[in-house]
Amino acid sequence: MITITHLGVGYVFSKTYCELLGMHCGSEQFFTSTAMVSAILPDIDIFFGKKINEHRNTLFHTPFFWLAVIFSLAIVGSVRKSFWPYVMAISFGVFSHLFFDWFAGRTSGIRIFYPFSRKMHSLFPLNPQKGNVSFIPNRSNKSAYISWIRFYFNNIFLVASEIMIFIIFLWILIFKH
Repeated sequence: MITITHLGVGYVFSKTYCELLGMHCGSEQFFTSTAMVSAILPDIDIFFGKKINEHRNTLFHTPFFWLAVIFSLAIVGSVRKSFWPYVMAISFGVFSHLFFDWFAGRTSGIRIFYPFSRKMHSLFPLNPQKGNVSFIPNRSNKSAYISWIRFYFNNIFLVASEIMIFIIFLWILIFKH
């Protein structure tokens, strides 16, 4: 899934949680910002890989790592009750990212059971060879990058899912703000 879609999911969650469900959010702007940043936080591993198919091969794309982080934050939230809504925002942001990377994985999924297993999991079959291209397009990898883009857009269901999430994000941003 692309970054803007992950951000959109964080935004939609925060607005749904605070406004539609009427939950306590603390500062709603800070809650929304926390949910959106958390929704892209696992992608910090782009700084550790040079190719698209390498970017989910770190702890940042594993549920056990984030469960440990969230558990630590929950301890803080149990002591400081005002911090608890932000623990919820971080939890949803991170785990929505992992879910959608599992759901929309094309060249790499997520390691659901890491450190017990290094196997990549995805809803759809993975094709790591298609992602054997640098994150940043340049003249030397132009044809490989174009091939990856074609592969990415080849799964109409996944592309339509991302477009729908983005439309919901824009609709809430424009009309419910």
